[in-house]
Amino acid sequence: MSKFLHSDIYQEIRACLTLAAPLSLANLIQSGIIMTDTWTMGIFGSQTLAGGGLGSSTVIFFEFVGIYSISAVGVVAAIAWGAKDQQKLQSTVAQGFWLAIALALAIMLVLWNLPTYMHYLGQQEALIQLARDYMRAALWGLPACLAYEVLKNVLISINKPKLITAIAVWSLVFNLIANYIFAFGKFGIPALGLAGIGWATTLVWVVEFLLALIFVAFSKGLQEYQLLKQVPQFDSAILLEIIQIGWPIGANYLTAVGAGMVVIYLFGYFGTVTLAAYRVAGQMVTVMTNIGNGIGQATVSRVGQMYGADETKAVRRSGFTGIAIGAGTGIIGCLLVALEKKQIVSFFLHPQTEVDFQTFDLAIIYLTIVTLLQVFNEIDTVSIAALQGLKDTKIPFLWNMLSQNIVGLGTACFLAFYCDLKGTGLLIGRSAGLILTGCLFSIRFYLKTQELTFAPSQTKQEPE
Repeated sequence: MSKFLHSDIYQEIRACLTLAAPLSLANLIQSGIIMTDTWTMGIFGSQTLAGGGLGSSTVIFFEFVGIYSISAVGVVAAIAWGAKDQQKLQSTVAQGFWLAIALALAIMLVLWNLPTYMHYLGQQEALIQLARDYMRAALWGLPACLAYEVLKNVLISINKPKLITAIAVWSLVFNLIANYIFAFGKFGIPALGLAGIGWATTLVWVVEFLLALIFVAFSKGLQEYQLLKQVPQFDSAILLEIIQIGWPIGANYLTAVGAGMVVIYLFGYFGTVTLAAYRVAGQMVTVMTNIGNGIGQATVSRVGQMYGADETKAVRRSGFTGIAIGAGTGIIGCLLVALEKKQIVSFFLHPQTEVDFQTFDLAIIYLTIVTLLQVFNEIDTVSIAALQGLKDTKIPFLWNMLSQNIVGLGTACFLAFYCDLKGTGLLIGRSAGLILTGCLFSIRFYLKTQELTFAPSQTKQEPE
């Protein structure tokens, strides 16, 4: 036992978990912010909840396109940190800010004009007006939101994740208070209703960024890095490197969301009971996915750090340690759900009618299936993160697009309609794509690290 505690593998497990635990917790807390917004909208009634949900979902969708694209900042920063290239680390922060501003302005322009075209998507005019009220208030916070993501990714890359969790906790509390003040009109501020919830979101994003900025500028533990030294200098080479790594990550998110939306509509095709049961089971998936994303973020950073430090064996060890932790997390989740599946479903459903009982029973079946298959989802998430740490994003994006849309959806439709498995077939079929990519990405990472020979540092500056 003593020998294992001093082994490289144990040290890597410890390093990965030290990063992953606060990041997973922060991800879970951030999802709590979305829930508090939904809860506040619900107070105003079902129509406000529907319109606000439409607006909020739209903002979140475009926000995450930006966030995933910005995440390439963390890859470049981790490699620079591992290589002890302080100048490039500083420039990565500056170029990240430039990219955040450009993406934010583009997304703001889309969100401002999107309500004009929502009726083409079959949305009711009353709901469009409500969605517009929320979107045109929340969009003003996007520059701060994406700028915060730049600092967040850099902090992860230099092993400083605890501030991120602290800011997430504060944001959850502040969001509740801001919703109360702006939505209902308190302390002399007029009641803004749904728009007030949007302005609260903007304020939360601004304060998140300011807190992170103050910490980066004045924390004694970060003084040696001088992370803001090159702001606002422009370096086209590093900016292009971030964009080349980041655009496939953002496109990969679009592919995954698109496939997920098709599956939701297919569940709806089989009726209310099927869709409601899937919605309940999906809540557990959300929790486990947030944990998996935290492990993935930690793995990107660890692989990038070792890659930057020219430590070939450590690169492979960091990647496969993260994959193993992700798979282990999925297995633990399966065991917990197996023991408490009825209690979990009971938290969301209180059956009173025959339809309710049908939904309850089906939700238990779906919950069992999705948590079992979540093991493969965790492997998929962390293995693609390991490849991102090597700046390998384009080929994985193409594989993922083909797997999600052809293998996953194709198998799902075959099982659901031809084999008449309906919702069960959709769940199993979509997971076929995840199983395939999880295996392919893990094998690709193994091969990439096997053939890895480090050339001069210039080689590392070009994405693979």
